[in-house]
Amino acid sequence: SEALKGLTTVKSQVCIEKYRVDFLLPEHNIVIEYDEGHHRNPVQIKNDRQRDNILKRLGYRVIRVKKHESVGKSLNRILQAVFGK
Repeated sequence: SEALKGLTTVKSQVCIEKYRVDFLLPEHNIVIEYDEGHHRNPVQIKNDRQRDNILKRLGYRVIRVKKHESVGKSLNRILQAVFGK
């Protein structure tokens, strides 16, 4: 979240409906979730998809950052979502 400070508001551990999301960029309706290893479990994958679909129906774009993903790649995806570049 430090990398985005000054560019947009970043809130952490925000409740949306019955879910707590890792990060929210409220001006852009973007949710960022950090997925650690347990998110590769088939049951968790199903739960994550269901949660993402509900958040999308509420008007949020969900970006999932994988634990093994490079910071540069993750940040690039987030900046593209925010600024459309």
